Amino acid sequence: MKRITQTDIEIFNYLVKYKASNGGNTPTIRNIMYNTPVNSTSATIYCLDKLQLAGFLYRKPGKQYIRIKGEIYSFRQLYDKPQKGKVLP
Repeated sequence: MKRITQTDIEIFNYLVKYKASNGGNTPTIRNIMYNTPVNSTSATIYCLDKLQLAGFLYRKPGKQYIRIKGEIYSFRQLYDKPQKGKVLP
């Protein structure tokens, strides 16, 4: 496995900040490239692949979707209230 570099860490930190301030939406590859010290889209994708292999995030192939490990998407996941009429085990 390739080593995680300072650039990879900066990309990961940018992803966390972007998703937190934009309701969980994922930035585009170009958006990541323009806001981090990466110079091309292919280098951005390479860094995202390294982060995925290291287990920091998950990407769907061919989609603009990045899920950060441990990310919570909704209040329902936080509180997970049972539906009316259902019995909890």
